[in-house]
Amino acid sequence: IRKSLNGELNSVKFGINGDVKIGVAGTGFAGLKKLSFDSWNINYEFSEVRYEIENMMYIFCSGKGRVRDKNLTGTVTIDRGEVRSIGKSSSKDKGKFEIPNDWKASVDFNIKNQMRINIEKILLIDGVEANIEGGGFLTLENGHLNIIGTVSTDKGAVGVNGKIFKIESGVVVFDDPYQYFPNLNPSIAVRASTDVV
Repeated sequence: IRKSLNGELNSVKFGINGDVKIGVAGTGFAGLKKLSFDSWNINYEFSEVRYEIENMMYIFCSGKGRVRDKNLTGTVTIDRGEVRSIGKSSSKDKGKFEIPNDWKASVDFNIKNQMRINIEKILLIDGVEANIEGGGFLTLENGHLNIIGTVSTDKGAVGVNGKIFKIESGVVVFDDPYQYFPNLNPSIAVRASTDVV
């Protein structure tokens, strides 16, 4: 039995240590369908992991934490990346993001200032360009994912009604513990200026 695994795969550095207790599986190939994991106790660490949603965003992240039974704890840092669009998920995407009811999570997150927003059009806004940073924590319980935290910027640009506004400051605050993904409704405050001709 191997207690730890460390290495690098496709430029991603990782480390895992701990143990998994496996229940009775039965005999033969058909018995694998009945395989159950009775207990988990795994520590993990990763860096330079790239996650991408095609035509929407990509991020590089790092983190560490623990999975114990069905409870995930830890810290994730978004080191850099770019958001290119914000779109509504289609019916074919709904099966891709299923939140398990029997898992719990409490994860701190940090966003470094190398995260870029570069969106051409969103609702009534002609476009947004800005670097963002921030942090907070994610919780998962009974299939409900909540975010508490703040994301901010101190420079950028936003287009409204054909005019370009210089962003002087902006903040998005997620502070309601009873709003769950995808129905989050953060508070948004932006200070921007433009030249009037």
